[in-house]
Amino acid sequence: MGKYGETEIHPVGLALTLLMGVVMLTARRDRAVLAFLLVACLVTHAQRVVVASIDFSMLRIVIIFGWIRVLAKGETSNYRFQPLDATIPVWLFFGALAYLIGPRSSYPGGFVQRLGSAFDAGATYFLFRILLRDVRDLHRTIVAFGWISILMIGPMILENLTGRNVFSALGGVNERTTMRDGRLRCQASFSHPIMAGNFGATSAALLGALWMAFPKERLRHGVALAAAAGITVLSASGGPVLALASAILAWGLWPLREWLSPIRWATVAALTVIHFVREQPVWHLIGRLSSITGGTGYHRVSLITNFFEHFKEWAVLGTYTTRHWKGGHGAQDITNQYILEGVRGGLPTLLSFVSILVVGFQTVGRSVRRAFARDDWSPADRRTAAILGWGLGVCLFTHSTAFIGVSYFGQLLPILYLHLAMIASFASALQRGKPSRELPTREEAEEPEKPGTPALGGLGAALRNPGRRV
Repeated sequence: MGKYGETEIHPVGLALTLLMGVVMLTARRDRAVLAFLLVACLVTHAQRVVVASIDFSMLRIVIIFGWIRVLAKGETSNYRFQPLDATIPVWLFFGALAYLIGPRSSYPGGFVQRLGSAFDAGATYFLFRILLRDVRDLHRTIVAFGWISILMIGPMILENLTGRNVFSALGGVNERTTMRDGRLRCQASFSHPIMAGNFGATSAALLGALWMAFPKERLRHGVALAAAAGITVLSASGGPVLALASAILAWGLWPLREWLSPIRWATVAALTVIHFVREQPVWHLIGRLSSITGGTGYHRVSLITNFFEHFKEWAVLGTYTTRHWKGGHGAQDITNQYILEGVRGGLPTLLSFVSILVVGFQTVGRSVRRAFARDDWSPADRRTAAILGWGLGVCLFTHSTAFIGVSYFGQLLPILYLHLAMIASFASALQRGKPSRELPTREEAEEPEKPGTPALGGLGAALRNPGRRV
Protein backbone atom coordinates (compact mmCIF):
# COMPACT_ATOMS: atom_id res chain seq x y z
CA MET A 1 0.00 0.00 0.00
CA GLY A 2 1.22 3.46 -0.84
CA LYS A 3 1.70 6.36 1.50
CA TYR A 4 0.14 9.79 1.46
CA GLY A 5 2.16 12.05 -0.79
CA GLU A 6 2.81 9.22 -3.24
CA THR A 7 0.79 8.50 -6.36
CA GLU A 8 -1.02 5.17 -6.22
CA ILE A 9 -3.58 4.43 -8.90
CA HIS A 10 -5.10 1.36 -10.47
CA PRO A 11 -6.32 1.58 -14.09
CA VAL A 12 -9.77 0.30 -13.09
CA GLY A 13 -10.07 2.87 -10.32
CA LEU A 14 -8.93 5.67 -12.62
CA ALA A 15 -11.29 4.58 -15.41
CA LEU A 16 -14.28 4.42 -13.05
CA THR A 17 -13.39 7.83 -11.61
CA LEU A 18 -13.16 9.48 -15.02
CA LEU A 19 -16.39 7.82 -16.14
CA MET A 20 -18.21 9.03 -13.06
CA GLY A 21 -16.67 12.45 -13.62
CA VAL A 22 -18.34 12.55 -17.03
CA VAL A 23 -21.61 11.49 -15.39
CA MET A 24 -21.17 14.32 -12.91
CA LEU A 25 -20.83 16.77 -15.77
CA THR A 26 -23.68 15.60 -17.96
CA ALA A 27 -26.27 13.54 -16.06
CA ARG A 28 -29.38 14.45 -14.09
CA ARG A 29 -28.74 15.86 -10.63
CA ASP A 30 -29.70 12.71 -8.72
CA ARG A 31 -27.45 10.60 -10.94
CA ALA A 32 -24.59 12.91 -10.06
CA VAL A 33 -25.09 11.82 -6.45
CA LEU A 34 -25.04 8.16 -7.52
CA ALA A 35 -21.78 8.79 -9.39
CA PHE A 36 -20.25 10.18 -6.19
CA LEU A 37 -21.39 7.17 -4.16
CA LEU A 38 -20.07 4.69 -6.72
CA VAL A 39 -16.58 6.18 -6.51
CA ALA A 40 -16.79 6.40 -2.71
CA CYS A 41 -17.72 2.74 -2.34
CA LEU A 42 -15.99 1.03 -5.26
CA VAL A 43 -12.62 2.81 -5.30
CA THR A 44 -10.34 2.45 -2.29
CA HIS A 45 -9.53 5.72 -0.58
CA ALA A 46 -5.78 5.20 -0.87
CA GLN A 47 -5.91 5.65 -4.65
CA ARG A 48 -4.79 9.12 -5.55
CA VAL A 49 -2.68 11.22 -7.88
CA VAL A 50 -0.10 13.57 -6.38
CA VAL A 51 0.59 16.81 -8.26
CA ALA A 52 3.05 19.35 -6.82
CA SER A 53 2.80 17.61 -3.39
CA ILE A 54 -1.01 17.97 -3.42
CA ASP A 55 -2.99 14.75 -3.09
CA PHE A 56 -5.94 14.33 -5.44
CA SER A 57 -7.91 11.37 -4.17
CA MET A 58 -10.44 9.86 -6.55
CA LEU A 59 -13.30 11.37 -4.55
CA ARG A 60 -11.67 14.78 -4.65
CA ILE A 61 -11.38 14.51 -8.43
CA VAL A 62 -15.07 13.63 -8.74
CA ILE A 63 -16.02 16.57 -6.52
CA ILE A 64 -13.99 18.89 -8.77
CA PHE A 65 -15.92 17.53 -11.77
CA GLY A 66 -19.11 18.32 -9.86
CA TRP A 67 -18.12 21.93 -9.30
CA ILE A 68 -17.18 22.34 -12.95
CA ARG A 69 -20.70 21.18 -13.76
CA VAL A 70 -22.36 23.53 -11.28
CA LEU A 71 -20.42 26.58 -12.45
CA ALA A 72 -20.77 25.76 -16.14
CA LYS A 73 -24.53 25.25 -15.90
CA GLY A 74 -25.16 28.10 -13.48
CA GLU A 75 -26.95 25.80 -11.05
CA THR A 76 -26.30 28.00 -8.02
CA SER A 77 -29.32 30.21 -8.77
CA ASN A 78 -31.76 28.09 -6.73
CA TYR A 79 -29.59 27.99 -3.64
CA ARG A 80 -31.43 28.96 -0.45
CA PHE A 81 -29.42 29.65 2.73
CA GLN A 82 -29.98 27.45 5.80
CA PRO A 83 -28.54 27.83 9.32
CA LEU A 84 -26.59 24.59 8.86
CA ASP A 85 -24.71 26.28 6.00
CA ALA A 86 -23.08 28.67 8.48
CA THR A 87 -21.98 26.03 11.01
CA ILE A 88 -19.82 24.10 8.54
CA PRO A 89 -17.49 27.03 7.62
CA VAL A 90 -17.19 28.05 11.29
CA TRP A 91 -16.08 24.54 12.23
CA LEU A 92 -13.59 24.45 9.36
CA PHE A 93 -12.23 27.89 10.30
CA PHE A 94 -11.48 26.98 13.92
CA GLY A 95 -9.99 23.66 12.88
CA ALA A 96 -7.59 25.34 10.45
CA LEU A 97 -6.78 28.13 12.93
CA ALA A 98 -5.61 25.59 15.49
CA TYR A 99 -3.17 24.14 12.97
CA LEU A 100 -1.94 27.63 12.05
CA ILE A 101 -1.26 29.13 15.50
CA GLY A 102 -1.94 26.34 18.00
CA PRO A 103 0.32 23.59 19.36
CA ARG A 104 -0.14 21.59 16.14
CA SER A 105 1.40 24.41 14.08
CA SER A 106 4.76 22.69 14.65
CA TYR A 107 3.45 19.54 12.97
CA PRO A 108 5.19 19.33 9.57
CA GLY A 109 2.70 19.87 6.78
CA GLY A 110 -0.16 19.86 9.25
CA PHE A 111 -1.71 23.15 8.15
CA VAL A 112 -1.60 22.22 4.46
CA GLN A 113 -3.16 18.85 5.25
CA ARG A 114 -5.85 20.57 7.29
CA LEU A 115 -6.61 22.92 4.39
CA GLY A 116 -7.02 19.89 2.15
CA SER A 117 -9.46 18.34 4.61
CA ALA A 118 -11.34 21.64 4.82
CA PHE A 119 -11.58 21.75 1.02
CA ASP A 120 -13.01 18.23 0.93
CA ALA A 121 -15.58 19.07 3.60
CA GLY A 122 -16.70 22.43 2.24
CA ALA A 123 -16.63 21.45 -1.43
CA THR A 124 -18.58 18.22 -0.84
CA TYR A 125 -21.18 19.77 1.45
CA PHE A 126 -21.96 22.82 -0.69
CA LEU A 127 -21.86 20.87 -3.96
CA PHE A 128 -24.73 18.68 -2.80
CA ARG A 129 -26.49 21.61 -1.16
CA ILE A 130 -26.74 23.01 -4.68
CA LEU A 131 -27.51 19.79 -6.54
CA LEU A 132 -30.21 18.54 -4.14
CA ARG A 133 -33.19 20.88 -4.50
CA ASP A 134 -36.48 19.15 -3.72
CA VAL A 135 -38.17 16.12 -2.18
CA ARG A 136 -37.69 14.12 -5.36
CA ASP A 137 -33.93 14.62 -5.14
CA LEU A 138 -33.96 13.46 -1.53
CA HIS A 139 -35.95 10.36 -2.44
CA ARG A 140 -33.66 9.46 -5.32
CA THR A 141 -30.57 9.96 -3.16
CA ILE A 142 -31.87 7.58 -0.51
CA VAL A 143 -32.71 5.09 -3.28
CA ALA A 144 -29.09 5.44 -4.45
CA PHE A 145 -27.89 4.41 -0.99
CA GLY A 146 -30.12 1.35 -1.35
CA TRP A 147 -28.55 0.35 -4.66
CA ILE A 148 -25.05 0.90 -3.28
CA SER A 149 -25.85 -1.24 -0.21
CA ILE A 150 -27.08 -4.08 -2.44
CA LEU A 151 -23.97 -3.70 -4.59
CA MET A 152 -21.62 -3.82 -1.58
CA ILE A 153 -23.16 -6.74 0.30
CA GLY A 154 -21.94 -9.23 -2.35
CA PRO A 155 -18.19 -8.50 -1.90
CA MET A 156 -18.72 -8.38 1.87
CA ILE A 157 -20.28 -11.86 1.92
CA LEU A 158 -17.53 -13.19 -0.35
CA GLU A 159 -14.92 -11.70 1.96
CA ASN A 160 -16.59 -13.33 4.95
CA LEU A 161 -16.63 -16.73 3.24
CA THR A 162 -13.05 -16.66 1.89
CA GLY A 163 -11.17 -14.35 4.24
CA ARG A 164 -9.88 -12.41 1.26
CA ASN A 165 -10.82 -8.89 0.20
CA VAL A 166 -11.41 -8.63 -3.56
CA PHE A 167 -10.79 -4.87 -3.41
CA SER A 168 -7.15 -5.53 -2.49
CA ALA A 169 -6.54 -5.93 -6.23
CA LEU A 170 -7.08 -2.17 -6.53
CA GLY A 171 -4.62 -1.41 -3.73
CA GLY A 172 -5.19 0.47 -0.51
CA VAL A 173 -6.65 -2.42 1.54
CA ASN A 174 -5.15 -5.68 2.77
CA GLU A 175 -5.81 -8.89 0.91
CA ARG A 176 -6.23 -10.91 4.11
CA THR A 177 -9.24 -10.00 6.20
CA THR A 178 -8.42 -9.28 9.83
CA MET A 179 -9.95 -11.42 12.54
CA ARG A 180 -10.93 -10.64 16.14
CA ASP A 181 -12.49 -12.99 18.67
CA GLY A 182 -12.87 -15.63 15.98
CA ARG A 183 -14.81 -13.38 13.60
CA LEU A 184 -13.66 -11.97 10.27
CA ARG A 185 -13.90 -8.16 10.18
CA CYS A 186 -14.93 -7.46 6.60
CA GLN A 187 -14.29 -4.01 5.14
CA ALA A 188 -14.61 -4.27 1.33
CA SER A 189 -13.27 -1.01 -0.19
CA PHE A 190 -13.48 0.99 3.03
CA SER A 191 -10.42 2.10 4.95
CA HIS A 192 -11.33 0.07 8.05
CA PRO A 193 -14.02 -2.45 9.06
CA ILE A 194 -15.52 0.12 11.43
CA MET A 195 -15.92 2.58 8.55
CA ALA A 196 -17.67 -0.09 6.50
CA GLY A 197 -19.91 -0.97 9.44
CA ASN A 198 -20.90 2.63 10.07
CA PHE A 199 -21.65 3.11 6.38
CA GLY A 200 -24.05 0.20 6.65
CA ALA A 201 -25.62 1.52 9.85
CA THR A 202 -26.21 5.05 8.54
CA SER A 203 -27.47 3.72 5.20
CA ALA A 204 -29.92 1.48 7.06
CA ALA A 205 -31.11 4.54 9.00
CA LEU A 206 -31.91 6.29 5.73
CA LEU A 207 -33.43 3.27 4.02
CA GLY A 208 -35.81 2.81 6.92
CA ALA A 209 -37.56 5.93 5.61
CA LEU A 210 -38.35 4.27 2.29
CA TRP A 211 -39.57 1.14 4.06
CA MET A 212 -41.85 3.22 6.29
CA ALA A 213 -43.04 5.70 3.66
CA PHE A 214 -43.95 3.28 0.84
CA PRO A 215 -45.78 0.24 2.27
CA LYS A 216 -46.56 -1.22 -1.17
CA GLU A 217 -42.83 -1.35 -2.00
CA ARG A 218 -41.60 -2.79 1.30
CA LEU A 219 -40.25 -5.97 -0.25
CA ARG A 220 -37.94 -4.06 -2.58
CA HIS A 221 -36.86 -1.55 0.03
CA GLY A 222 -36.57 -4.34 2.59
CA VAL A 223 -33.90 -6.03 0.47
CA ALA A 224 -31.82 -2.83 0.45
CA LEU A 225 -32.40 -2.34 4.17
CA ALA A 226 -31.29 -5.92 4.91
CA ALA A 227 -28.18 -5.41 2.75
CA ALA A 228 -27.20 -2.27 4.68
CA ALA A 229 -27.73 -4.02 8.01
CA GLY A 230 -25.75 -7.00 6.70
CA ILE A 231 -22.79 -4.74 5.93
CA THR A 232 -22.82 -3.61 9.56
CA VAL A 233 -23.00 -7.15 10.91
CA LEU A 234 -20.24 -8.45 8.62
CA SER A 235 -17.89 -5.69 9.78
CA ALA A 236 -17.88 -7.53 13.15
CA SER A 237 -17.33 -4.25 15.00
CA GLY A 238 -19.10 -3.32 18.22
CA GLY A 239 -19.39 0.41 17.51
CA PRO A 240 -21.31 0.06 14.23
CA VAL A 241 -23.62 -2.55 15.82
CA LEU A 242 -24.46 -0.05 18.57
CA ALA A 243 -24.96 2.64 15.91
CA LEU A 244 -27.38 0.35 14.08
CA ALA A 245 -29.20 -0.30 17.37
CA SER A 246 -29.51 3.47 17.88
CA ALA A 247 -31.07 3.76 14.41
CA ILE A 248 -33.64 1.10 15.31
CA LEU A 249 -34.35 2.92 18.56
CA ALA A 250 -34.80 6.25 16.77
CA TRP A 251 -37.23 4.73 14.27
CA GLY A 252 -39.12 3.22 17.19
CA LEU A 253 -39.72 6.75 18.45
CA TRP A 254 -41.60 7.77 15.29
CA PRO A 255 -45.04 7.00 16.81
CA LEU A 256 -43.97 8.99 19.90
CA ARG A 257 -42.62 12.00 18.00
CA GLU A 258 -45.03 14.43 19.66
CA TRP A 259 -43.51 13.52 23.03
CA LEU A 260 -39.91 13.59 21.82
CA SER A 261 -38.94 16.64 23.88
CA PRO A 262 -39.98 15.18 27.28
CA ILE A 263 -38.40 11.85 26.31
CA ARG A 264 -35.15 13.64 25.49
CA TRP A 265 -35.07 15.56 28.76
CA ALA A 266 -36.03 12.46 30.77
CA THR A 267 -33.09 10.63 29.19
CA VAL A 268 -30.70 13.44 30.10
CA ALA A 269 -32.05 13.44 33.67
CA ALA A 270 -31.70 9.67 33.97
CA LEU A 271 -28.09 9.72 32.75
CA THR A 272 -27.29 12.55 35.17
CA VAL A 273 -28.70 10.60 38.11
CA ILE A 274 -26.81 7.46 37.07
CA HIS A 275 -23.61 9.51 36.82
CA PHE A 276 -23.85 10.74 40.41
CA VAL A 277 -25.22 7.63 42.14
CA ARG A 278 -22.69 5.21 40.63
CA GLU A 279 -19.13 4.94 41.82
CA GLN A 280 -17.93 5.16 38.23
CA PRO A 281 -18.80 7.92 35.71
CA VAL A 282 -21.74 7.31 33.41
CA TRP A 283 -19.48 6.71 30.39
CA HIS A 284 -18.28 3.49 32.06
CA LEU A 285 -21.50 2.03 30.66
CA ILE A 286 -19.68 1.97 27.30
CA GLY A 287 -17.43 -0.72 28.74
CA ARG A 288 -20.47 -2.73 29.84
CA LEU A 289 -21.96 -2.51 26.35
CA SER A 290 -18.64 -3.53 24.83
CA SER A 291 -18.75 -6.79 26.79
CA ILE A 292 -21.96 -7.59 24.89
CA THR A 293 -21.15 -6.35 21.38
CA GLY A 294 -17.40 -6.90 21.46
CA GLY A 295 -14.68 -4.34 20.85
CA THR A 296 -12.35 -2.32 23.04
CA GLY A 297 -14.82 -0.40 25.18
CA TYR A 298 -12.33 -0.18 28.03
CA HIS A 299 -10.03 1.92 25.81
CA ARG A 300 -12.86 4.31 24.97
CA VAL A 301 -13.76 4.67 28.64
CA SER A 302 -10.13 5.47 29.48
CA LEU A 303 -9.97 7.97 26.62
CA ILE A 304 -13.00 9.92 27.83
CA THR A 305 -11.66 9.97 31.40
CA ASN A 306 -8.30 11.30 30.22
CA PHE A 307 -10.05 13.89 28.07
CA PHE A 308 -11.70 15.47 31.10
CA GLU A 309 -8.63 15.15 33.30
CA HIS A 310 -6.48 17.01 30.75
CA PHE A 311 -9.03 19.72 29.97
CA LYS A 312 -6.62 22.62 30.54
CA GLU A 313 -4.12 21.05 28.19
CA TRP A 314 -6.33 20.91 25.08
CA ALA A 315 -9.08 23.47 25.75
CA VAL A 316 -7.55 26.55 24.08
CA LEU A 317 -6.36 25.34 20.66
CA GLY A 318 -5.84 21.63 21.12
CA THR A 319 -2.72 19.70 22.04
CA TYR A 320 0.17 18.32 20.03
CA THR A 321 0.10 14.79 21.45
CA THR A 322 -1.82 12.56 23.85
CA ARG A 323 0.99 10.02 24.19
CA HIS A 324 1.52 10.93 27.87
CA TRP A 325 -2.12 10.33 28.79
CA LYS A 326 -2.91 7.24 30.85
CA GLY A 327 -2.69 4.21 28.64
CA GLY A 328 0.64 5.17 27.09
CA HIS A 329 0.99 4.84 23.35
CA GLY A 330 -2.60 3.57 23.07
CA ALA A 331 -3.87 7.00 24.16
CA GLN A 332 -2.89 8.31 20.74
CA ASP A 333 -5.53 6.12 19.14
CA ILE A 334 -8.36 8.64 19.54
CA THR A 335 -11.38 6.49 18.78
CA ASN A 336 -13.92 9.20 19.54
CA GLN A 337 -14.85 11.95 17.09
CA TYR A 338 -15.80 14.43 19.81
CA ILE A 339 -12.49 13.97 21.61
CA LEU A 340 -10.58 14.19 18.34
CA GLU A 341 -12.16 17.57 17.59
CA GLY A 342 -11.05 18.87 20.98
CA VAL A 343 -7.55 17.43 20.76
CA ARG A 344 -6.99 18.82 17.26
CA GLY A 345 -8.62 22.22 17.67
CA GLY A 346 -9.52 22.88 21.28
CA LEU A 347 -12.85 23.92 22.73
CA PRO A 348 -13.77 26.28 19.83
CA THR A 349 -13.48 23.44 17.29
CA LEU A 350 -15.30 20.97 19.53
CA LEU A 351 -18.19 23.35 20.23
CA SER A 352 -18.52 24.31 16.57
CA PHE A 353 -18.59 20.61 15.65
CA VAL A 354 -21.30 19.93 18.24
CA SER A 355 -23.21 22.96 16.90
CA ILE A 356 -23.37 21.23 13.49
CA LEU A 357 -25.19 18.32 15.12
CA VAL A 358 -27.46 20.55 17.21
CA VAL A 359 -28.45 22.73 14.25
CA GLY A 360 -28.86 19.61 12.14
CA PHE A 361 -31.36 18.11 14.59
CA GLN A 362 -33.18 21.45 14.87
CA THR A 363 -33.39 21.64 11.09
CA VAL A 364 -34.85 18.13 10.91
CA GLY A 365 -37.44 18.99 13.56
CA ARG A 366 -38.57 22.11 11.71
CA SER A 367 -38.67 20.21 8.42
CA VAL A 368 -40.92 17.49 9.83
CA ARG A 369 -43.29 20.11 11.24
CA ARG A 370 -43.34 21.98 7.93
CA ALA A 371 -44.06 18.76 6.06
CA PHE A 372 -47.10 18.06 8.25
CA ALA A 373 -48.22 21.67 7.90
CA ARG A 374 -48.28 21.80 4.09
CA ASP A 375 -52.00 22.21 3.47
CA ASP A 376 -51.38 22.15 -0.30
CA TRP A 377 -50.48 18.43 0.01
CA SER A 378 -52.76 15.50 0.82
CA PRO A 379 -52.57 14.09 4.38
CA ALA A 380 -50.89 10.92 3.11
CA ASP A 381 -48.24 12.91 1.26
CA ARG A 382 -47.59 15.19 4.21
CA ARG A 383 -46.88 12.05 6.19
CA THR A 384 -44.63 10.63 3.46
CA ALA A 385 -42.50 13.78 3.33
CA ALA A 386 -42.32 13.89 7.13
CA ILE A 387 -41.11 10.28 7.24
CA LEU A 388 -38.34 11.08 4.75
CA GLY A 389 -37.31 14.01 6.92
CA TRP A 390 -37.41 11.87 10.05
CA GLY A 391 -35.11 9.41 8.28
CA LEU A 392 -32.53 12.18 7.91
CA GLY A 393 -32.77 12.79 11.65
CA VAL A 394 -32.34 9.08 12.37
CA CYS A 395 -29.26 9.06 10.12
CA LEU A 396 -27.76 12.03 11.98
CA PHE A 397 -28.53 10.36 15.32
CA THR A 398 -26.76 7.22 14.09
CA HIS A 399 -23.69 9.28 13.19
CA SER A 400 -23.80 10.99 16.59
CA THR A 401 -23.83 7.61 18.32
CA ALA A 402 -21.05 6.25 16.12
CA PHE A 403 -18.85 9.26 17.00
CA ILE A 404 -18.62 7.98 20.59
CA GLY A 405 -16.72 4.89 19.46
CA VAL A 406 -14.70 6.04 16.46
CA SER A 407 -13.26 9.05 14.67
CA TYR A 408 -14.14 9.11 10.98
CA PHE A 409 -11.62 8.88 8.16
CA GLY A 410 -11.49 7.68 4.58
CA GLN A 411 -14.65 7.58 2.46
CA LEU A 412 -17.04 7.96 5.38
CA LEU A 413 -16.21 11.64 5.93
CA PRO A 414 -17.46 12.80 2.48
CA ILE A 415 -20.54 10.61 2.94
CA LEU A 416 -21.19 12.37 6.26
CA TYR A 417 -21.01 15.74 4.47
CA LEU A 418 -23.50 14.45 1.90
CA HIS A 419 -25.89 13.46 4.70
CA LEU A 420 -25.63 16.94 6.23
CA ALA A 421 -26.29 18.53 2.83
CA MET A 422 -29.39 16.36 2.45
CA ILE A 423 -30.76 17.75 5.73
CA ALA A 424 -30.25 21.38 4.74
CA SER A 425 -31.53 20.86 1.18
CA PHE A 426 -34.67 19.14 2.44
CA ALA A 427 -35.35 22.12 4.68
CA SER A 428 -34.91 24.47 1.72
CA ALA A 429 -37.33 22.42 -0.38
CA LEU A 430 -40.03 22.60 2.29
CA GLN A 431 -39.70 26.38 2.63
CA ARG A 432 -41.03 26.91 -0.87
CA GLY A 433 -44.60 27.98 -0.26
CA LYS A 434 -45.35 29.00 3.31
CA PRO A 435 -47.39 26.45 5.28
CA SER A 436 -50.29 27.97 7.17
CA ARG A 437 -50.68 25.59 10.12
CA GLU A 438 -48.64 24.08 12.92
CA LEU A 439 -48.04 20.36 13.43
CA PRO A 440 -51.41 18.57 13.26
CA THR A 441 -52.56 15.91 15.67
CA ARG A 442 -51.61 12.30 15.06
CA GLU A 443 -55.12 11.53 13.83
CA GLU A 444 -54.87 14.27 11.20
CA ALA A 445 -51.38 13.22 10.19
CA GLU A 446 -52.44 9.60 9.67
CA GLU A 447 -55.67 10.40 7.79
CA PRO A 448 -55.76 8.21 4.66
CA GLU A 449 -55.28 9.79 1.26
CA LYS A 450 -58.51 10.61 -0.57
CA PRO A 451 -59.03 9.00 -3.98
CA GLY A 452 -57.78 11.21 -6.77
CA THR A 453 -55.77 13.50 -4.49
CA PRO A 454 -52.57 14.59 -6.23
CA ALA A 455 -49.60 13.27 -4.28
CA LEU A 456 -47.35 15.88 -2.72
CA GLY A 457 -48.78 18.49 -5.06
CA GLY A 458 -47.47 16.34 -7.92
CA LEU A 459 -44.33 15.27 -6.07
CA GLY A 460 -45.76 11.98 -4.87
CA ALA A 461 -46.30 10.86 -8.45
CA ALA A 462 -42.68 11.71 -9.12
CA LEU A 463 -41.58 9.63 -6.14
CA ARG A 464 -43.44 6.65 -7.49
CA ASN A 465 -42.24 7.36 -11.03
CA PRO A 466 -38.84 9.12 -10.79
CA GLY A 467 -38.56 9.46 -14.55
CA ARG A 468 -41.62 11.65 -14.82
CA ARG A 469 -41.04 15.40 -14.88
CA VAL A 470 -43.40 17.38 -12.64
